[in-house]
Order: sequence, then structure tokens, then C-alpha cells
Amino acid sequence: MKNGCNYLLMFLLVIFLIVVSEIESLLSPLLGILTYGIWLLILVNILRLRELSIDERNLFTALTVIPAVRLAVLLIPVTDYSLKIVIVYYLLLMAALYYIFTLSIKRPALPERARYYPFIIPLFLIPAVQWLLIRPLGLHSIVPIQIAIVGFASFVQVLYFQGVIQFLAEKCFGVSGIVLTGVLVTATQAGIVVTAGWMGVIFLGLLLYTNIAISALYYETRSLPLTAFILFCLHAFALFCCLWL
Repeated sequence: MKNGCNYLLMFLLVIFLIVVSEIESLLSPLLGILTYGIWLLILVNILRLRELSIDERNLFTALTVIPAVRLAVLLIPVTDYSLKIVIVYYLLLMAALYYIFTLSIKRPALPERARYYPFIIPLFLIPAVQWLLIRPLGLHSIVPIQIAIVGFASFVQVLYFQGVIQFLAEKCFGVSGIVLTGVLVTATQAGIVVTAGWMGVIFLGLLLYTNIAISALYYETRSLPLTAFILFCLHAFALFCCLWL
């Protein structure tokens, strides 16, 4: 139990490092490279611990993908935002498929009874809330990301974070893995605080709820395609609202 608590604290440390790295990489690419490098070294040192169980070792190994991908993107001289998204999610896709096949990850069993649907249902109101926040401020001139890229990103996000990270986090930390995965995904989006100011804090709160609800949806359904489709619908609807309504 003591070791489990220690590894949970290590997981939370990883989340903290993600937030710091995401913010610093937007303030200064060099700072981002430094903090992602430090984070990667910390994960490598965690993996050297002999006390790690197989599941814990697999989880922390899978987490090394995030700083590795971010470092790769920062080191590649790409300025086009859409292209960056494609590169990030393509690398995540390769990593997710690698872990799914090497760890022989299979679809987990459905829970004995539904618990979280009341928490999940308000998820479908999130795009409307985003629109209400954006339109009055005139922030509708966002980057017109093609719908295909949105679909690709949604699919890969669910494949990696739910199909790999949540699967392993649940094995290590039980049902708490649902919340931990949602918080982890939100940490990777913490840069919105820098780009959107105080409004970014509100959006980060919405993203936190959305990501935890998506994790809960996967827990209840154990369906990656359905979870990815719901996430895609949320992203696409929010995009259409912001651009055309």
C-alpha cells in the first residue's frame, strides 16, 4: 500500500511537470525543451526502481511518450499549427499502436453496474457553453482546422489516453485511474492559460470536466470507437459554433 501511494505521488508529479512544461514551452521554446528533457530524465529514473510492478512499469514507460513527442515537435522547425497537430497525433498514434500490440492490451470487461452516467450527460452541453463564452468576446477568428484533422486527433487521443494510459492507470490505481487520466489529458492542454489569459482558466476548467467525463464514458462503455466518436462530435460541434454561428 505504501509503494502504491508513492507511485501515485510520482504520477501526480508527472502531471505537475506536464503543466509546467506546457506553459514554459509557449513562453520560450528553449525553456520547454529544458523542462521536457528534465521530465523525461525523471521518468527514466523512476523506471530504474526495482520495486515497480509490471503494470506500474508499463504505465510510466507509456508516459515517456508525452515528453518525447513534445521534444520532437519543439525540435522540428514547423510553424504551421495544423501541421504541428498532425505530427503530434501521428507520433501518438504510432506509440499507442506499439503499446497496444506489445502489451497485448485487450478490451477490459464492462463494470458490473453503471455509476457515472449522471456525471457524463452534461458533457453534451460543453460546446454550447464554449460558444457562449467565445462569441460575446469576438474570439471567433480561430484557426479553421479541417474536420478531418479534428477527427484524427480525437481518435488518436482516445486510443492513447484511454486505450493505453487509462487501461494501465486503472490496473495500478483502480477506479481512481479514471480521474487521473482526465487530469493528465487536461495537463497537456494547460498552455491555453498562456494563449487565452483569464478566459483560458475557464476553458481549462471545462476541459478538465470534459476529459474526466470522457474517461468515465470509456469506463462505462469500454468502447474506444464510441468514445472517440463522442469526443469528435464535441470538438466538431464546438468548432462549427465558433466559426459559423
